Amino acid sequence: MKVVVVHYHFKSGGVTSVIRRHLEACLRAGIEAFLLTGEEPPDSPGVPWETVPGLAYDPPGRRESPDTVLGRGAALARDLAAAAGRLSGGGPVLYHVHNPTIRKNAALCPALDILARTGARILIQAHDFAEDWRPDMLQHGLPYPAGCRWAVLNGRDYRALRDAGLSEADIDLLPNPLPSRAASVPPASASRADLVLYPVRGIPRKNLGELLLLSRWLPPDLSAAVTLPPNNPRDRPIHEAWKSLARETGARVFFDAGLSSSLDDLYARTRTVVTTSVKEGFGFSFLEPLARGVPVAGRRLASVLPDFEAAGISYPGLYSALRVPEGLFNREAFETRLYAVLESVSRAVAAALGHRPSWLAERMDRVRQAALPPEGPDFGVLDAEAQAEALERVFRDPDAPSSFEARNPFLRSWWEVPPPDGSEALEEYSPARCGDRLVEAYERTVASVGSGSTPDRAALLRALLVPEGFFCPGL
Repeated sequence: MKVVVVHYHFKSGGVTSVIRRHLEACLRAGIEAFLLTGEEPPDSPGVPWETVPGLAYDPPGRRESPDTVLGRGAALARDLAAAAGRLSGGGPVLYHVHNPTIRKNAALCPALDILARTGARILIQAHDFAEDWRPDMLQHGLPYPAGCRWAVLNGRDYRALRDAGLSEADIDLLPNPLPSRAASVPPASASRADLVLYPVRGIPRKNLGELLLLSRWLPPDLSAAVTLPPNNPRDRPIHEAWKSLARETGARVFFDAGLSSSLDDLYARTRTVVTTSVKEGFGFSFLEPLARGVPVAGRRLASVLPDFEAAGISYPGLYSALRVPEGLFNREAFETRLYAVLESVSRAVAAALGHRPSWLAERMDRVRQAALPPEGPDFGVLDAEAQAEALERVFRDPDAPSSFEARNPFLRSWWEVPPPDGSEALEEYSPARCGDRLVEAYERTVASVGSGSTPDRAALLRALLVPEGFFCPGL
């Protein structure tokens, strides 16, 4: 078997880390693996590779007619097939394509549709769905490819594809593997544990405002640290704004800690890992700390945690919401912005589908009601402006922390989490087990070439565009 892995780039990040582990799994299984990427890799992927320029991200703000996109797709299909042939030496290959359904390159899905119609074996792995509250990433006016198998990272996305018309026989569940060396790094000793670590890039959906809020309750011997800044220039202004607010309020949160210290060195000082993220494709930050013997505290994500809990992993240090007391932010102004955001989402859905589905208005009404409930909004639902207003009060008004504690008693000791157990359950996410699943998915893809249908995009939107998935920092 020859596998050609396809992705827009090979820059450092979550998808690239997964691709590296998949390539390693192929080598262990005796599968010839190759890489096609839109940009030259910054370091060696460990397998033969080629750059296909037409695979790179589209320029920001690019808008094209469907006919133009289809034309680019036809050219990209030819380029992908030619590059795959050069790398593999000819003969059949299996294309393992990562994240084509988010509109980073509008030509990729049409290219895959063309390749599939010519008999190519294609496994599409969706790490994220644009239909899951990512309106700027929705494909416009074109269906997803037909004749492909699909793979997802979690059970929720599996069910969403099934509800969108795919047969269960055409969907594989491929959770991300843990790095093989994670468990080899010992946890911090009690005398050195002076950090609560957030090991992520500080992109908006990581919800850094909530980390600043949590830091208000840390004892004097603990500080919070975020490891890395965003890569995308578009995300840097909000990241810098949180850094400035931390300085102004005196919040004990260090940013970009991973630029001056290795991740292992930071873990050697870590008492607890924290996550305040409001959107994850897989939820790797819930697993790696446990493999290192470090507990996890913070926000529970209903989109990914049920899979881990079903595997026997427990998370006693997580909360489902962080209620904001009345009067700590300008509710009327936020409500106005909320209406504008939801109308923008509705317009994006209509543009993607070519019409406004009948259920959309009622769904947006439900989201508005859920965002501002009588018991107070969840801090993670608020946008950056409302979060900053609440943070100013919490750090400068001596009465504000106690009002937060009254609604969220766990705040008094949120970082105190017992050491993790259930290390045997982590075996489900070991490189060996995940590698076996990957090979099995490849074998099923080869056996079912051309048989997959295309998911109904309106049904996929209806399954994923739900109130419990709405968080302003995740848009």
